[in-house]
Amino acid sequence: MMRRVFILFSVLLAVGLLVLVVSVSQAQGPEPWGEVSVQAAVGTTFTYQGRLQKDGNPVNSTCDFQFALFDAASGGSQWGRP
Repeated sequence: MMRRVFILFSVLLAVGLLVLVVSVSQAQGPEPWGEVSVQAAVGTTFTYQGRLQKDGNPVNSTCDFQFALFDAASGGSQWGRP
């Protein structure tokens, strides 16, 4: 009987600690929309990670890229110029 009580107590203690850890971690979540502050200046450079090919062969020279922003993943309208 004492063994069952010990096991039940251990399980309840573990669940309680898990709930406590999850609630504390959620309390430090992101700020709500509208209250976001700028943490650092944003630059204009980025790193391209991928494979660039032309006619099935890897490109090993300097390339010019043009990017555009759209308001939807498919069939959206372009924002600004490329």
